[in-house]
Amino acid sequence: MKGIFTITLMTFKDAVRNKLFYLAFFFVLFLIVFSALFSSVALADKSAVIKDFGLFGISFFVTVYIIIFAGLQIPKEISNKTILYLLSQPISRASVVIGKFFGVLLTSFSLIFLLTIILIAFNYFLGFGYDLTLFKASFFIFLQVVIVASFALMFSILLLNPILSGTLTFSLFLAGRSSLFINQYVQEHSTELSGKIINFISHFIPKFDLLDISDKIVYLMPIKGELYIWGLEYTLGIVLIVLALAVIFFNRKNIV
Repeated sequence: MKGIFTITLMTFKDAVRNKLFYLAFFFVLFLIVFSALFSSVALADKSAVIKDFGLFGISFFVTVYIIIFAGLQIPKEISNKTILYLLSQPISRASVVIGKFFGVLLTSFSLIFLLTIILIAFNYFLGFGYDLTLFKASFFIFLQVVIVASFALMFSILLLNPILSGTLTFSLFLAGRSSLFINQYVQEHSTELSGKIINFISHFIPKFDLLDISDKIVYLMPIKGELYIWGLEYTLGIVLIVLALAVIFFNRKNIV
């Protein structure tokens, strides 16, 4: 446990020192400020426009940042030979993977939490009051990022190529966010064979769009309490499987 905790803190400190962390932060900040300008000419409710833009920015830019950051963790340690030092300590390979994952989670949680507070404060500053329900949307954004981080880490261990693993992870994220659209398209346009193939593949793609409640929060739609429990269970189930695979792949890697 001590080894996992140490690697978690090392990973988080590395993230805070990384320029990409602040780049993602300021991209979201810019989008929030821009949303205020756009809302002044939009026909829709101004507060809804700002929340919509803000939550989209948090979801998209934090996800992209985490894909890059998580995908670099193991390959960077191997290329810099620092992984040899870590493994020379009383730290197992599984502890390295889990510690890296928790470090990425701590980073994403900090970034999402801070940006959500800024979005709430900005909304209040413009005279729309405090909307603490935005934390609910951010919670589900965090669940999506947790799943993305696990896949980014696993692909990076399997391929040891940050560009390829990042591309695969981002493609998986886009496919998962479009699962409802893909299913509808398959039903309307695909042949029987292609439909079966796509449906089979879809079982291995996380349903990120089912974990997206931003529109419901923005437009004040009711959210059932069971959704929170389902979201946690769904995320935990996927992450445990993916992390187990990541540990297996890392244990079989020849790092010398």
